[in-house]
Amino acid sequence: MPIDVEAEVLWNRRLSPGYNALARDLDHAGEFLHRYSERLLFGTDLLTRGQELPIVAFLRDFGLEGEDWENISHANAERLLNLA
Repeated sequence: MPIDVEAEVLWNRRLSPGYNALARDLDHAGEFLHRYSERLLFGTDLLTRGQELPIVAFLRDFGLEGEDWENISHANAERLLNLA
């Protein structure tokens, strides 16, 4: 089933539904990440040394470029938190 959103998107690292859906359909993942790059951001509430976060490696290795990568990796969070 293709992934899509109507409103906001939240990836929960404990359940990993977003990561699993993206990794399952790479063609659609590229379209999805580009289409919603202004509404997605990466975040975590707790990170321990050595903790594996598959979504981080996925996003880094997926090959997002330019504004899409900037938005998802930090610019959306900066804008949301009024840090930019």
